[in-house]
Amino acid sequence: MAAKSNRQLLPIVLIISILPLTSANLFPLVNKTCTSTQYYDIATLQCKNCGLNQERSSDGTYCICLNGYRILSDNGGPPTSSLQCQKCPTNTASSTDRRDCIRCSSSNPFDSATQACRSCPAGDISNVRFRNISIGSTFSVVPVLECSTCGDSYQPDITRQNCVRCDEYVLNLTSTCVCSNAPGTYIQYGGVCFDTGSSNNIVVPSSSSMTITYEDSQSTSVVSYYLSENLLAAKTLCQQNFNYTACQLLANLCVVNHYFRFPADGACASYYTLGNNLVTQNRISNGILDWPADLPWLYYFTATTATPVLTATYITTSYSMRPSATLPSRLQFAFGKYYLNGTFSNLELTDIPFQLCPDSQGRAQAAFDFGVTYSITVSTDESAWVPTRRFFIIDNYSSKPTSTDSPRVIRYPKSINLRITLQGRASAGKIYPPLLIINYAAVKTSDLTATTIQTSFTVSYVTQNPEYQNNVNIACIVTGCLTIIYCIIKIIGWRRRCGRFSAINVDDVPDESINSQTMVKFFALFLGYMANCLFIILFGTSVYYLMFFKGQEAAYLVLPSSTERGYFSILFAIAFAFKALDLLHIIWTQTSIDIFFIDWEKPRGSAGENSESNRANVPISIWRTYFVANEWNEIQTMRKIENTFLIFAVLFFLEVAGFKNLATNNPATGVVTTADEYVGSPSPLLRFGIASICFLVIAFVQWVFYTFIYERFIEDKIAQFVDLCSMSNVSIFIMSHIQFGYYIHGKSVHGHADTDMKEMFEQLKREEDNLCGQRGLLPSSDVQTFQMALPRRLRIQYDKILKPLQEEADKSKTQRGKGPADPRSNTLDIQDKIEAYKTINTFLSNFVEHSLRHLDYVVRDKLMLERLLDMEFNSPIEKGCFYSDESHTFDRVLFYGNEISLLVFDILLFGLIDFHATNFVLAGAITYIVDMVIAAIRDNWGRTNLATKTLVDERFLI
Repeated sequence: MAAKSNRQLLPIVLIISILPLTSANLFPLVNKTCTSTQYYDIATLQCKNCGLNQERSSDGTYCICLNGYRILSDNGGPPTSSLQCQKCPTNTASSTDRRDCIRCSSSNPFDSATQACRSCPAGDISNVRFRNISIGSTFSVVPVLECSTCGDSYQPDITRQNCVRCDEYVLNLTSTCVCSNAPGTYIQYGGVCFDTGSSNNIVVPSSSSMTITYEDSQSTSVVSYYLSENLLAAKTLCQQNFNYTACQLLANLCVVNHYFRFPADGACASYYTLGNNLVTQNRISNGILDWPADLPWLYYFTATTATPVLTATYITTSYSMRPSATLPSRLQFAFGKYYLNGTFSNLELTDIPFQLCPDSQGRAQAAFDFGVTYSITVSTDESAWVPTRRFFIIDNYSSKPTSTDSPRVIRYPKSINLRITLQGRASAGKIYPPLLIINYAAVKTSDLTATTIQTSFTVSYVTQNPEYQNNVNIACIVTGCLTIIYCIIKIIGWRRRCGRFSAINVDDVPDESINSQTMVKFFALFLGYMANCLFIILFGTSVYYLMFFKGQEAAYLVLPSSTERGYFSILFAIAFAFKALDLLHIIWTQTSIDIFFIDWEKPRGSAGENSESNRANVPISIWRTYFVANEWNEIQTMRKIENTFLIFAVLFFLEVAGFKNLATNNPATGVVTTADEYVGSPSPLLRFGIASICFLVIAFVQWVFYTFIYERFIEDKIAQFVDLCSMSNVSIFIMSHIQFGYYIHGKSVHGHADTDMKEMFEQLKREEDNLCGQRGLLPSSDVQTFQMALPRRLRIQYDKILKPLQEEADKSKTQRGKGPADPRSNTLDIQDKIEAYKTINTFLSNFVEHSLRHLDYVVRDKLMLERLLDMEFNSPIEKGCFYSDESHTFDRVLFYGNEISLLVFDILLFGLIDFHATNFVLAGAITYIVDMVIAAIRDNWGRTNLATKTLVDERFLI
């Protein structure tokens, strides 16, 4: 219910012109700069002089004839040329509109000083009468301004041109129109005469009940003239006689006081006491328990909190998110409007009282399209709310100290929030009673010129159903439990691969229980898998809202509230932190593997020198090993998904194609929008959903193209690298765990690869014509890649060979910090590396060739369950086991085999930045930079580890 001043407000159209401004011609902005003989020309924005016998009009924008003159002609143009004034005959005055000259009566004779008729006596009114008067020798009917006395029980109105009946209360007491004529202790308030004698219950309100404290920066308090004049009359007449206008006025005075029920003799306390008594006696209106009989409805007397009011289901209309022939899609509100003095104005359907902010018609109307959210409501303590029924928009009247003063303070709504609560899926399309939340502010009139007043209007939609957080909690608990179970299975496999077997004690194999290293590994695995689960939950939630919120017709679903979004952001941060730690774990694992390049090349000797001694003294070229090592170094950070293309493609679809418009809280917003259309504010949840879809779809398209087209018809770098190993006669022995790793069999079927171009082509030709054996490890097999479960003794022997080099490396690091190193140590280091390289090369090649008596292996295929669980059921105690691996799973020690983890990290990083910055371009730029940094770190650490473990000089890894 809107409280409104009884002063008429007229619509004003402002036409603003852009004018040249020069130092010689400054335009006055207000007509107050014009003198009494000047008017303000609205065409030229200048003060101009009035013509002869003219003066400025009351509004200052034109001229009128002086008293004693009448208008002879007026064309509405410039007054100096269009307005002509003629002097009235002697002893006649000008009429009010200056159109005629009138005579004065004997009760108000002509005053030559003012050239006007004198005022009528007190209690009289003045009227123009046409009388037949003798002028010279003839009689003429002329206008005469006469004074008339009002009859009994009547008195002049404020214009003193009409008689109005006196107040009935005053007439009953005094038989006159003056309260002071009544016998006894009578006073007059609000035009009503009251007897304040001791035998009556009339008590003049205290000054505190007439004081209003405003919401400006100084908390200005004003004893309101309007409350002082009307509070006693409104309260008394409403309590004693249930006078309609008085009760409405009392209600409005309470609204102006913001429903504060103190002091006890104030407007709100008086209304509440009267209304509560009526409700208690079951004297109600329209069958509504909270509506007192014969009173306006302000309070909910039977509700101590807002909850029962806001969850009532008496609104039976179902609404649609989209225009429908059967369901309304636009909110309509009925407003009962009252003037401040309690007079009823009208009852109308409108949204105008809310729209204080200027906007285009399309955007302004979108506020009341069902489901369109202007902003998200900030959560407050609803238990402290007091539900009410009436409000005001602008209060520029209550702060007047006297009837003639201007208001000292103007109150206005700083923010208006219309909150619509849906009843949920069971009652799709239905809503609870809407809640209007108004936050008022105030500004002193003296500060208006120096203060910029800002106000906002928002519409938000909420639901009472706690489905969102409950479902997310259940999903997190279930996936967390499944992740723990899966991590237990993975840690069992990890312990097997690391040679930590329970109930096993074979020479050098320790019988270990669960130690700190196992717990750290379990925690690292849990972080990685749980991050993937949280991503699935976040992605599923956002896509669910994106699909069903945007696609619903009968409304039942709204976007999560600010509290729920906070919960979403916490899960988001946790998922990103887990995935970031998981990525660090992947990089650390990949850059700490043991790797060695087995060179199968044998000395061949020079031409004509075929003795064993000559062949043994011919050195074997190391360039093939360096070449393979360099190629391995290059593919360490290679990915199937081109990250640069991925990010730019995502930004193209989001920003250029307009997919970001789908991620707003306006359910009707499409990809293409117009300038006049209300787009809505962005929703972080929906933005993550649409961005994730773009990432996943574009990444999937890239993966399909790369796997089925590029690798098949253009180049497969992993397969090419395996071929390169065969042509280079170099195998790769990778130990990602203590007793587990990968083997790439690169032994040439031709016996040697250190040859000239002609022989190289001949070798390739023989392979094409099937004139030689196959490249596989087993006879008549092409399988060159394997997973290895290695015996413990092999690992011990391998570490023994490298231990002196490791100790020497640690010693060199220590010596490097103390001073210059011994020049001889460099020579010794090189010689030690050469000897260690030859020893390991011989040892591993003999192992692969089954030439070691106590170290051997078998080749077989993994069981289906072993492949699914990615673990080995048999422990390699006496013999190792090579598992055929045509899928090239050795790429797990490269970025190439961890594409999903890298992609999830990119999506979470992109989404997290956009969640806080709401900027897809910034998120894309930061994601690209972080990816480049991660690739550089992986490349640097991987190169260092490769040089250390393979004994290849790092300077050849380019």
